[in-house]
Order: sequence, then C-alpha cells, then structure tokens
Amino acid sequence: MKPYELLEGTIDLHIHAAPDLFPRPLDEIDVVRQAKEVGMRGVLLKSHFTTNADRVYSIRKQIDNIEVFGSVVLNYAVGGINPEAVFAGLNFGAKRVEMPTVDSKTQIKMFGRTYPWSKLKLPEAEGISIFEPNGSPVQGLGKIFEYVAAHDAILATGHLTAPEREYLVSEAKKAGVRKILVTHADLDIVSVSVEEQKKLADMGAYIEHSFTPCMHLRQRLDPRKIVEAIKAVGADRCIMSSDMGQPVNPIPVEGFRMFITTMLHLGIAQKEIDLMTKTNPAKLLNLD
Repeated sequence: MKPYELLEGTIDLHIHAAPDLFPRPLDEIDVVRQAKEVGMRGVLLKSHFTTNADRVYSIRKQIDNIEVFGSVVLNYAVGGINPEAVFAGLNFGAKRVEMPTVDSKTQIKMFGRTYPWSKLKLPEAEGISIFEPNGSPVQGLGKIFEYVAAHDAILATGHLTAPEREYLVSEAKKAGVRKILVTHADLDIVSVSVEEQKKLADMGAYIEHSFTPCMHLRQRLDPRKIVEAIKAVGADRCIMSSDMGQPVNPIPVEGFRMFITTMLHLGIAQKEIDLMTKTNPAKLLNLD
C-alpha cells in the first residue's frame, strides 16, 4: 500500500491553516495542494476569526481537481451570533456555519480569552452563548437558521454547552436545517458524552470525531474512546475529520492518515471508515 492510499477519495471537513491569528504550520494553499497530491476528494478550511469562503475563490483558480470549501465561525471577530456575517459567508460560498468556538462562554470560562501571543490586552469578556440570561434564545439565532436552511449548508455546534447543543439541534431542525454537525464531540472543551451523542444523532445530527484530542498535549484521549462512541452511535451518523493545523500536531494529511489507520487498527471496518470519510462528508457538502 502507498503511504497515503488510505486518503484517496476522502474529505476532511475540519482543517486550520494560515492566514490566522493562531500560528499555523501551513497556509491554505499548502493544505489544498497536499490534499490533492495524496488523492483526497476535498477539504473544508476553518478559521476561528474570519470568514474564509471568499479566499476559496482564489484557491480554486490556482488548484483544480479537488473540492475546496470555506466556513464562518461566529466568534467576536465577526460579531458573534450575527446573521449579517452568516448571510455574507454563505453567499461567498461557505459550506459550514459554526457556533462560537474560542469566544464561547464555555471556552472563556475554562481558559480565558485565547490570544496569548498578542501584545494587545484584550478586554475581558464572559463569552458568547446562544441563550440570554433569562434562558431565551439570543436575537438573530432564528434568522441564522433561516439562512443556513436556504443554502442547505452545514450548521455546526462549535464549543456550546450540552443544553445549548440540544436546543440548537432541535430548533434548527424545526426551521428546516437539514445538515447539523456536532463539532469534535470528543474534545475536552465540549465533552459530548456517548449518551448525548446518541440522543443528538437520533434527533438528526451527525457526530464529528477528530484526531486532535488524541494528540493534544493537554488531553491525550485514548482513541478507544472514539471507537466506543462510533460503535454506539453508528458510523452512518458520524464523520471523521482531522481538526489539524496546529504547530504541535502532524500536518493535516498525516494527521488524517494516522486517524484512519488508528481506527482500522482498533476494529473499525473499512466500510465504516468510508462512510465517515467519504459518503457522509459528501452528503453534507451536497457532492452526491
């Protein structure tokens, strides 16, 4: 077997690259070129701080024969839960609209504002929630559901809490959103239990498993935990992504290869891998 034969025809829906405020070992063009070289079908690029879907236009002009998509993540840099940012991102071609991540209330409560490399002292903030203090949904959330549904795009849960995730999946489905993704369910910041994964999958969401928690210096998740979750939920409701692009981790194509190899070694069948890395991501991107 060739070193990257396992990646042929796969799609990675979660890759970080430069330009970014976090240090990244590769830029977006590097990532796409490497993915094409190993025979991947496509990649989706994610930035915590800006809509990157407009940059995809230029990437596609430089690199052909691979599907490339961008996203918009609703952190403070784009105005938080901001329908205008979603409207613009989707019309630039974004395929993934994600709830707050580094600026979520969960993240800031755990780690504070995540800009340790900045010389500027950022103002304190309690973080973004989809709930008002009285428990009602924040203004604009319904309009975001409407826009995502109209574009048949992916709505991802980001770093929301368990009550927020359940509300988001339930209400988004009612609003006509067809593609909902529970973001890196195994990451300690979100810690989606297997029972919650099963519940959200039964409600119509897909569960995203990424390899970063297994590589993370802080978490070091045993990959057998991911195997247990996949078997409990079912591969037909899961996707695998790398979530790579950090200096301490392998480059995305290598991280994705390691993830697939590890899952195969731990008993996930090739047909299940194909569902989670080819079939389901293609469905979420409307490629099939």
